[in-house]
Amino acid sequence: SIPQVQRAWIHKLDADGNLEWQRDFEDAGSPALRSVRQTADGGYVAVGSYQVPGGSAPILWLVRLDADGATVLENVYDPSDNGDSFGLAVIADPAGDLLVAAEAGDDMDVVRFDDDGSFLAATQVTGDVDDFPTPFGIERTSGGGYVAVGARFRFDDSDPYVVRLTSSLAVEWTRLLDDPGNSGTPGGAATGDDGFVATSLLQGATEGAYDTVVTRFDPTGAVVWQKRIGGPTDDRLWAVTATGDGGFALAGWTDAVDGLVQLWVVKLDASGGLEWQTAYGGSAIDEAQGIAPTADGGYFIGGTSYSFGSGLYDIWVAKLDSGGQPVWIRALGGPGQD
Repeated sequence: SIPQVQRAWIHKLDADGNLEWQRDFEDAGSPALRSVRQTADGGYVAVGSYQVPGGSAPILWLVRLDADGATVLENVYDPSDNGDSFGLAVIADPAGDLLVAAEAGDDMDVVRFDDDGSFLAATQVTGDVDDFPTPFGIERTSGGGYVAVGARFRFDDSDPYVVRLTSSLAVEWTRLLDDPGNSGTPGGAATGDDGFVATSLLQGATEGAYDTVVTRFDPTGAVVWQKRIGGPTDDRLWAVTATGDGGFALAGWTDAVDGLVQLWVVKLDASGGLEWQTAYGGSAIDEAQGIAPTADGGYFIGGTSYSFGSGLYDIWVAKLDSGGQPVWIRALGGPGQD
Protein backbone atom coordinates (compact mmCIF):
# COMPACT_ATOMS: atom_id res chain seq x y z
CA SER A 1 0.00 0.00 0.00
CA ILE A 2 1.05 3.62 -0.55
CA PRO A 3 1.61 5.50 2.73
CA GLN A 4 -0.63 8.53 3.14
CA VAL A 5 1.27 11.58 4.39
CA GLN A 6 -0.63 14.73 5.24
CA ARG A 7 0.93 17.92 3.97
CA ALA A 8 0.07 21.58 4.12
CA TRP A 9 0.73 23.94 1.26
CA ILE A 10 0.38 27.56 0.20
CA HIS A 11 0.05 28.57 -3.47
CA LYS A 12 0.60 32.13 -4.71
CA LEU A 13 -1.21 33.14 -7.91
CA ASP A 14 -0.87 36.34 -9.91
CA ALA A 15 -3.84 38.51 -10.91
CA ASP A 16 -4.46 36.31 -13.97
CA GLY A 17 -4.50 33.07 -11.99
CA ASN A 18 -1.03 31.90 -12.98
CA LEU A 19 1.03 30.10 -10.35
CA GLU A 20 3.95 32.21 -9.08
CA TRP A 21 5.20 29.91 -6.31
CA GLN A 22 4.12 27.23 -3.91
CA ARG A 23 5.32 26.07 -0.49
CA ASP A 24 4.82 22.56 0.83
CA PHE A 25 5.09 21.50 4.47
CA GLU A 26 5.20 17.72 4.88
CA ASP A 27 6.34 15.51 7.75
CA ALA A 28 5.13 13.16 10.46
CA GLY A 29 3.62 16.01 12.46
CA SER A 30 0.44 16.00 10.30
CA PRO A 31 0.68 19.74 9.52
CA ALA A 32 -2.58 21.50 8.65
CA LEU A 33 -2.97 25.17 7.70
CA ARG A 34 -6.45 26.68 8.12
CA SER A 35 -6.02 30.37 7.30
CA VAL A 36 -3.59 32.66 5.45
CA ARG A 37 -3.44 36.46 5.21
CA GLN A 38 -1.08 38.99 3.67
CA THR A 39 1.05 41.09 6.03
CA ALA A 40 1.94 44.78 5.77
CA ASP A 41 5.42 44.01 4.38
CA GLY A 42 3.99 42.07 1.42
CA GLY A 43 4.61 38.68 2.98
CA TYR A 44 2.13 36.18 4.39
CA VAL A 45 1.12 34.65 7.70
CA ALA A 46 -0.62 31.30 8.03
CA VAL A 47 -1.97 29.44 11.04
CA GLY A 48 -3.06 25.89 11.72
CA SER A 49 -2.03 22.94 13.84
CA TYR A 50 0.97 20.66 14.14
CA GLN A 51 1.69 17.66 16.34
CA VAL A 52 5.13 17.86 17.91
CA PRO A 53 6.91 14.47 17.89
CA GLY A 54 6.12 12.77 21.19
CA GLY A 55 3.21 15.11 21.89
CA SER A 56 -0.23 13.78 22.76
CA ALA A 57 -2.25 16.28 20.70
CA PRO A 58 -1.79 18.95 17.99
CA ILE A 59 -0.97 22.50 19.04
CA LEU A 60 -1.16 25.90 17.37
CA TRP A 61 1.25 26.33 14.46
CA LEU A 62 2.25 29.76 13.09
CA VAL A 63 4.12 30.29 9.79
CA ARG A 64 5.47 33.54 8.32
CA LEU A 65 6.59 33.75 4.67
CA ASP A 66 8.16 36.60 2.76
CA ALA A 67 6.73 37.91 -0.53
CA ASP A 68 8.57 35.19 -2.48
CA GLY A 69 7.35 32.33 -0.28
CA ALA A 70 10.55 31.81 1.73
CA THR A 71 10.01 30.91 5.38
CA VAL A 72 10.63 33.80 7.78
CA LEU A 73 9.59 31.91 10.89
CA GLU A 74 7.82 28.70 11.82
CA ASN A 75 6.80 28.09 15.42
CA VAL A 76 4.39 26.06 17.51
CA TYR A 77 2.59 27.37 20.61
CA ASP A 78 0.29 26.11 23.33
CA PRO A 79 -0.83 29.45 24.82
CA SER A 80 -3.59 28.03 27.01
CA ASP A 81 -1.62 24.98 28.23
CA ASN A 82 -4.49 22.72 27.24
CA GLY A 83 -2.25 20.58 25.04
CA ASP A 84 -4.92 20.61 22.33
CA SER A 85 -4.89 23.90 20.42
CA PHE A 86 -5.87 24.46 16.79
CA GLY A 87 -5.21 27.78 15.05
CA LEU A 88 -8.29 28.35 12.90
CA ALA A 89 -8.04 31.97 11.72
CA VAL A 90 -5.43 34.73 11.54
CA ILE A 91 -5.26 38.41 10.64
CA ALA A 92 -2.32 40.80 10.39
CA ASP A 93 -2.85 44.02 12.30
CA PRO A 94 -1.79 47.27 10.55
CA ALA A 95 0.75 47.80 13.36
CA GLY A 96 2.38 44.49 12.47
CA ASP A 97 0.97 42.27 15.21
CA LEU A 98 -0.64 38.93 14.34
CA LEU A 99 -4.03 37.98 15.82
CA VAL A 100 -5.01 34.31 15.93
CA ALA A 101 -8.35 32.75 16.84
CA ALA A 102 -7.83 29.23 18.15
CA GLU A 103 -9.76 26.31 19.53
CA ALA A 104 -8.07 25.30 22.79
CA GLY A 105 -9.69 22.27 24.35
CA ASP A 106 -13.20 23.41 25.34
CA ASP A 107 -12.31 27.11 25.08
CA MET A 108 -11.81 29.82 22.46
CA ASP A 109 -8.46 31.66 22.55
CA VAL A 110 -7.69 34.96 20.83
CA VAL A 111 -3.91 35.30 20.82
CA ARG A 112 -1.69 38.24 19.87
CA PHE A 113 1.85 37.71 18.54
CA ASP A 114 4.34 40.31 17.35
CA ASP A 115 5.65 40.23 13.78
CA ASP A 116 8.51 37.95 14.89
CA GLY A 117 6.03 35.38 16.16
CA SER A 118 6.67 36.08 19.84
CA PHE A 119 3.69 35.68 22.17
CA LEU A 120 2.33 38.99 23.51
CA ALA A 121 -1.09 38.39 25.05
CA ALA A 122 -4.14 36.15 24.98
CA THR A 123 -7.80 36.25 25.95
CA GLN A 124 -9.75 33.08 26.64
CA VAL A 125 -13.49 32.72 26.18
CA THR A 126 -14.30 29.74 28.35
CA GLY A 127 -16.79 26.94 28.00
CA ASP A 128 -17.94 24.18 30.31
CA VAL A 129 -18.80 20.52 30.14
CA ASP A 130 -22.07 21.19 28.30
CA ASP A 131 -21.20 24.30 26.32
CA PHE A 132 -17.92 25.14 24.58
CA PRO A 133 -17.07 27.89 22.04
CA THR A 134 -15.13 27.35 18.81
CA PRO A 135 -13.96 30.17 16.49
CA PHE A 136 -14.24 30.01 12.70
CA GLY A 137 -12.92 33.49 11.87
CA ILE A 138 -11.59 36.79 13.20
CA GLU A 139 -11.68 40.29 11.71
CA ARG A 140 -10.53 43.76 12.73
CA THR A 141 -13.29 46.35 13.08
CA SER A 142 -13.06 49.86 11.65
CA GLY A 143 -12.77 51.17 15.22
CA GLY A 144 -9.62 49.17 15.93
CA GLY A 145 -11.10 46.28 17.90
CA TYR A 146 -11.73 42.71 16.81
CA VAL A 147 -14.65 40.35 16.29
CA ALA A 148 -14.37 36.57 16.41
CA VAL A 149 -17.16 34.46 14.94
CA GLY A 150 -17.89 30.80 15.52
CA ALA A 151 -20.24 28.53 17.43
CA ARG A 152 -21.08 27.40 20.94
CA PHE A 153 -21.52 23.64 20.94
CA ARG A 154 -24.01 22.01 23.28
CA PHE A 155 -24.18 18.24 23.17
CA ASP A 156 -25.14 17.51 19.51
CA ASP A 157 -26.24 21.08 18.75
CA SER A 158 -24.44 24.34 17.96
CA ASP A 159 -25.50 27.98 17.96
CA PRO A 160 -23.96 30.96 16.14
CA TYR A 161 -21.64 32.90 18.43
CA VAL A 162 -20.06 36.35 18.03
CA VAL A 163 -17.43 37.83 20.38
CA ARG A 164 -16.32 41.45 20.19
CA LEU A 165 -13.00 42.45 21.74
CA THR A 166 -11.28 45.77 22.34
CA SER A 167 -7.90 46.60 20.84
CA SER A 168 -6.32 45.25 24.06
CA LEU A 169 -8.27 41.94 23.69
CA ALA A 170 -10.73 42.58 26.52
CA VAL A 171 -14.11 41.00 25.79
CA GLU A 172 -16.54 43.84 25.09
CA TRP A 173 -19.66 41.76 24.39
CA THR A 174 -20.81 38.38 23.17
CA ARG A 175 -23.93 37.44 21.20
CA LEU A 176 -25.49 33.99 20.96
CA LEU A 177 -28.07 33.50 18.20
CA ASP A 178 -29.93 30.56 19.69
CA ASP A 179 -32.98 30.47 17.44
CA PRO A 180 -34.16 26.88 16.85
CA GLY A 181 -32.33 25.31 13.92
CA ASN A 182 -29.66 28.02 13.73
CA SER A 183 -26.21 26.43 13.48
CA GLY A 184 -22.76 28.05 13.67
CA THR A 185 -21.32 31.30 12.33
CA PRO A 186 -18.90 30.37 9.56
CA GLY A 187 -18.12 33.87 8.27
CA GLY A 188 -18.02 37.54 9.19
CA ALA A 189 -16.95 40.94 7.87
CA ALA A 190 -16.44 44.36 9.42
CA THR A 191 -18.62 47.28 8.32
CA GLY A 192 -17.53 50.87 7.84
CA ASP A 193 -19.56 52.08 10.83
CA ASP A 194 -17.58 49.90 13.31
CA GLY A 195 -20.27 47.25 13.14
CA PHE A 196 -20.14 43.71 11.83
CA VAL A 197 -21.94 41.28 9.54
CA ALA A 198 -22.04 37.54 10.23
CA THR A 199 -23.44 34.54 8.39
CA SER A 200 -25.09 31.52 10.00
CA LEU A 201 -26.92 28.42 8.79
CA LEU A 202 -30.59 27.71 9.56
CA GLN A 203 -32.31 24.36 9.13
CA GLY A 204 -34.50 24.55 6.04
CA ALA A 205 -37.81 22.93 5.15
CA THR A 206 -36.08 19.77 3.87
CA GLU A 207 -34.22 17.43 6.23
CA GLY A 208 -30.46 18.03 5.94
CA ALA A 209 -30.92 21.22 3.91
CA TYR A 210 -29.98 24.66 5.24
CA ASP A 211 -30.68 28.28 4.41
CA THR A 212 -28.27 31.12 5.17
CA VAL A 213 -29.02 33.87 7.67
CA VAL A 214 -27.09 37.14 7.37
CA THR A 215 -27.10 39.35 10.48
CA ARG A 216 -25.80 42.90 10.70
CA PHE A 217 -24.77 44.18 14.14
CA ASP A 218 -24.06 47.74 15.23
CA PRO A 219 -20.97 48.50 17.39
CA THR A 220 -22.91 47.66 20.59
CA GLY A 221 -23.99 44.24 19.33
CA ALA A 222 -27.60 45.22 18.61
CA VAL A 223 -29.09 43.63 15.50
CA VAL A 224 -29.55 46.20 12.71
CA TRP A 225 -31.12 43.76 10.24
CA GLN A 226 -31.32 40.06 9.56
CA LYS A 227 -31.98 38.38 6.19
CA ARG A 228 -32.70 34.76 5.33
CA ILE A 229 -31.44 33.56 1.94
CA GLY A 230 -32.37 30.24 0.35
CA GLY A 231 -35.19 28.06 -0.86
CA PRO A 232 -36.30 24.43 -0.61
CA THR A 233 -32.79 23.19 -1.47
CA ASP A 234 -29.48 23.22 0.46
CA ASP A 235 -28.24 26.84 0.26
CA ARG A 236 -25.14 27.61 2.33
CA LEU A 237 -23.12 30.84 2.24
CA TRP A 238 -19.98 30.31 4.29
CA ALA A 239 -17.93 33.44 3.57
CA VAL A 240 -18.74 37.15 3.48
CA THR A 241 -16.76 40.26 2.60
CA ALA A 242 -17.62 43.95 2.69
CA THR A 243 -17.70 45.69 -0.72
CA GLY A 244 -16.68 49.19 -1.73
CA ASP A 245 -20.29 50.32 -2.21
CA GLY A 246 -21.21 49.56 1.40
CA GLY A 247 -22.79 46.22 0.60
CA PHE A 248 -21.64 42.63 1.02
CA ALA A 249 -20.66 39.69 -1.18
CA LEU A 250 -21.12 36.13 0.05
CA ALA A 251 -19.91 32.79 -1.27
CA GLY A 252 -20.81 29.17 -0.60
CA TRP A 253 -22.77 26.52 -2.46
CA THR A 254 -26.27 25.51 -3.50
CA ASP A 255 -27.85 22.41 -4.99
CA ALA A 256 -30.74 24.38 -6.50
CA VAL A 257 -29.52 23.78 -10.09
CA ASP A 258 -30.63 20.26 -11.14
CA GLY A 259 -29.56 18.89 -7.76
CA LEU A 260 -25.87 19.57 -8.48
CA VAL A 261 -23.77 21.13 -5.70
CA GLN A 262 -22.46 24.31 -7.32
CA LEU A 263 -20.48 27.34 -6.24
CA TRP A 264 -22.90 30.11 -5.24
CA VAL A 265 -22.17 33.84 -4.95
CA VAL A 266 -24.66 36.43 -3.67
CA LYS A 267 -24.38 40.24 -3.63
CA LEU A 268 -26.36 42.26 -1.05
CA ASP A 269 -26.70 46.02 -0.66
CA ALA A 270 -26.02 47.84 2.62
CA SER A 271 -29.55 47.08 3.87
CA GLY A 272 -29.35 43.39 3.05
CA GLY A 273 -31.36 43.62 -0.17
CA LEU A 274 -30.48 41.14 -2.91
CA GLU A 275 -28.68 42.74 -5.87
CA TRP A 276 -27.66 39.61 -7.78
CA GLN A 277 -26.74 35.97 -7.37
CA THR A 278 -25.02 33.42 -9.57
CA ALA A 279 -24.20 29.71 -9.41
CA TYR A 280 -21.86 27.67 -11.56
CA GLY A 281 -19.90 24.46 -11.52
CA GLY A 282 -19.50 21.08 -13.18
CA SER A 283 -21.14 17.68 -12.98
CA ALA A 284 -20.07 16.81 -9.40
CA ILE A 285 -19.46 18.93 -6.27
CA ASP A 286 -18.09 22.48 -6.37
CA GLU A 287 -18.04 24.59 -3.21
CA ALA A 288 -16.73 28.00 -2.13
CA GLN A 289 -15.29 28.62 1.33
CA GLY A 290 -13.71 32.05 0.90
CA ILE A 291 -14.27 35.36 -0.89
CA ALA A 292 -12.18 38.55 -1.10
CA PRO A 293 -12.64 41.78 -3.08
CA THR A 294 -10.22 42.75 -5.85
CA ALA A 295 -8.93 46.23 -6.70
CA ASP A 296 -11.03 46.37 -9.90
CA GLY A 297 -14.33 45.78 -8.09
CA GLY A 298 -14.42 42.04 -8.69
CA TYR A 299 -13.88 39.09 -6.39
CA PHE A 300 -11.54 36.21 -5.73
CA ILE A 301 -13.23 32.96 -4.72
CA GLY A 302 -11.50 30.02 -3.04
CA GLY A 303 -13.01 26.60 -2.54
CA THR A 304 -12.92 22.92 -3.48
CA SER A 305 -14.01 21.06 -6.59
CA TYR A 306 -14.75 17.45 -7.42
CA SER A 307 -15.72 18.39 -10.99
CA PHE A 308 -12.47 19.97 -12.11
CA GLY A 309 -8.79 19.23 -11.57
CA SER A 310 -6.71 16.07 -11.70
CA GLY A 311 -7.84 13.95 -8.79
CA LEU A 312 -10.36 13.78 -5.98
CA TYR A 313 -11.16 17.10 -4.29
CA ASP A 314 -8.91 19.83 -5.67
CA ILE A 315 -8.56 23.47 -4.72
CA TRP A 316 -10.68 25.72 -6.91
CA VAL A 317 -9.82 29.41 -7.34
CA ALA A 318 -11.90 31.80 -9.45
CA LYS A 319 -11.73 35.47 -10.39
CA LEU A 320 -15.16 37.08 -10.86
CA ASP A 321 -16.04 40.45 -12.34
CA SER A 322 -18.16 43.00 -10.45
CA GLY A 323 -21.35 41.28 -11.61
CA GLY A 324 -20.28 37.83 -10.46
CA GLN A 325 -19.32 36.42 -13.85
CA PRO A 326 -16.16 34.29 -14.10
CA VAL A 327 -13.06 35.94 -15.57
CA TRP A 328 -10.93 32.83 -15.01
CA ILE A 329 -11.06 29.60 -13.01
CA ARG A 330 -8.10 27.49 -11.87
CA ALA A 331 -7.96 24.04 -10.28
CA LEU A 332 -4.91 23.24 -8.13
CA GLY A 333 -3.92 19.82 -6.88
CA GLY A 334 -2.68 16.34 -7.70
CA PRO A 335 -4.20 12.87 -8.04
CA GLY A 336 -5.12 12.65 -4.35
CA GLN A 337 -7.36 14.79 -2.16
CA ASP A 338 -6.14 18.39 -1.77
